[in-house]
Amino acid sequence: MLGSAHEVQRFHRDVDETKEWIEEKNQALNTDNYGHDLASVQALQLKHEGFERDLAALGDKVRFLIGTRTRVVSGDTFFMVLVTPQVKSLGETAERLIQSHPEAVDDIQEKCTELNTAWSSLVGRADQRKEKLGNSHDLQRFLSDFRDLMSWINGIRGLVSSDELAKDVTGAEALLERHQEHRTEIDARAGTFQAFEQFGQQLLARGHYASPEIQQKLEALDRERADLEKAWVQRRMMLDQCLELQVGLRTHTHKYTHTHTHVEMLCDSCVLWPMTCQPC
Repeated sequence: MLGSAHEVQRFHRDVDETKEWIEEKNQALNTDNYGHDLASVQALQLKHEGFERDLAALGDKVRFLIGTRTRVVSGDTFFMVLVTPQVKSLGETAERLIQSHPEAVDDIQEKCTELNTAWSSLVGRADQRKEKLGNSHDLQRFLSDFRDLMSWINGIRGLVSSDELAKDVTGAEALLERHQEHRTEIDARAGTFQAFEQFGQQLLARGHYASPEIQQKLEALDRERADLEKAWVQRRMMLDQCLELQVGLRTHTHKYTHTHTHVEMLCDSCVLWPMTCQPC
């Protein structure tokens, strides 16, 4: 009997130690740090994966699933013991002690309930942190993509907004060719912009906690992209006009050169045959 009493006490002590371990893990979850950029979020996610492995080490020893009830018979009495993920040895010990110590059923059941509650709370909080870290990762990825696209827009806009103009037809044609290359580059980025838009809309549809900021960034990028298109069109019109002007100037120059040459030839004729010379 003394050994059996010690076994009940040891069971209580083991449960209390497990609860203390659970409480330590709970304390580790008492943080609002979800990262401030993509790299820091990824580091926190790796850390949390290690935390989950610690939980799994205990979960691997679990015998019962959350919410499962087992019926234990002691004499003519049926006891419903609520058991959740518990260390296998504790689950087995609880069953055995309930059968061998019916007088301790209430205490054992209370301990099982306490452990169940503590474990459920820990697992729930761990899942919540994992979800929040996932949401934070999505946000930081979205913001990183936003910054990359804005940086690209600013760079290409500087090129298509140049005031450089050619001074001859060859130069004008070269500028037009280069401007068309910018058009090709802009068109090649269309898929990237579409993917970014779709990702942002998915976050909004999920009710992401940063939805207002995400919406604002989507609208800002749309405006910047529209301004880029406008700048490209305006530059194209300017270059077309420049080419037209240079072609006109070249034509005029050719006509002037031809006429001047003809006049000089006529003047030379006057020197050679003054009697046939007409006024130049």
